[in-house]
Amino acid sequence: MESSLSKEEYFKALNQSSIVWCLYEPDWYKWSISGILLEAWSLGKPVITTSGTWMAKQLEKYGGGIVLDTLEIQDILKAIEEIRDDYARFSAEAEAAGRILYEKNNGVALAGFIKDIVRKGNGSV
Repeated sequence: MESSLSKEEYFKALNQSSIVWCLYEPDWYKWSISGILLEAWSLGKPVITTSGTWMAKQLEKYGGGIVLDTLEIQDILKAIEEIRDDYARFSAEAEAAGRILYEKNNGVALAGFIKDIVRKGNGSV
């Protein structure tokens, strides 16, 4: 029977990775935020993702990986080679982007966001 990775197994696999693939269907993930992207970047792992997704917008804004227009094998291999050839830069961009995204996407930021909405909605909190 197949099962999900435990939290420890997941982070062990992520830590052992050099590059994280997030090759998602753009129609399904155009507006979906990815915790995987944040986790990968927080560990300095460059990401390869699909154009037309929320993740692609983040890569285009911050760097830290490559956005693919197609999922052709040769394009995926070319992206891997490009990251491998300049891994230090991609990893540094990923880590910096992870810090920026984490500042915007954490429990304290969410609480502040909700508090602002409530304050604007009825004038009190």
